[in-house]
Amino acid sequence: AIYYLVRGLNLKDAAEETHLQIFTEGLTAKVIASTAEPILVVRCFDTSGRLLYTANPDSAEHSFTLPGKGIYIIEAQTENDRKTIKVMTK
Repeated sequence: AIYYLVRGLNLKDAAEETHLQIFTEGLTAKVIASTAEPILVVRCFDTSGRLLYTANPDSAEHSFTLPGKGIYIIEAQTENDRKTIKVMTK
């Protein structure tokens, strides 16, 4: 898996072509699928790998609140796509 450290809304992901976008704004994480496929699973982990949040939104967009300031790994998956990134909140 490839991890990206991102902050804010300007996610430029040239290294991995995907139809999923994951970004944070403050303590809100947002996942958007740019295809007609719904997001099937969203997971958030801490840096030790402990699962902090999971959802099965079955929609094109999903938002959730991160537990607090820190570094998190967010994973999202559709039927044909999967993306995992590392985010830092302040």
